[in-house]
Amino acid sequence: MSKNMDDALLARRRALAAELLLNGQGVSDVSRKARLSLPTVSKYKDLIERGGPEVLARLRIHGNVPRLDDASQSWLVSAIKHSPGLHGYPGPTWTIRQLRKLIFRRFGVQFSASHVGYLVRGYGLAYRLTYPTSEKPSRAATEKSQCDVYAARRKVAAKMLLDGEGAERVSKALNISERTIAKY
Repeated sequence: MSKNMDDALLARRRALAAELLLNGQGVSDVSRKARLSLPTVSKYKDLIERGGPEVLARLRIHGNVPRLDDASQSWLVSAIKHSPGLHGYPGPTWTIRQLRKLIFRRFGVQFSASHVGYLVRGYGLAYRLTYPTSEKPSRAATEKSQCDVYAARRKVAAKMLLDGEGAERVSKALNISERTIAKY
């Protein structure tokens, strides 16, 4: 089959998926009927819910390397600097998995885990990440790493306070009690 025929077939499948999703059919039914993968249909559903069917219609047939514009990068840096709790994720620091989900949810772009790590390190925010380990760490190592996390959060809080942020805002941003922020 030629490339143009493949492109036309994908465009028809995409249009069918959009129609079925707009009619309220579930992701698995649409996946089967439009002969598209479940992750693809889930992505289409999310795009339609956020921006309507015209967003889906504007997607390129062959994807290019997804990039974030300056405003999107600025938003992401701000999100990473603040508590994951502000975005519905548990924990005092981010995981790569959480950031991948956040980026997809906010921008509809799915980066690889390694690329998200590259971005975070490039922003100078690696200290805001928690990395999973394949083996269970010792209790002493866990306590030390938790102390490091708290120290990093204290540094961020101090910087925010020195930059003129109010105690209430710092408290909410870092998920630290106002009473503790007042001590800083």
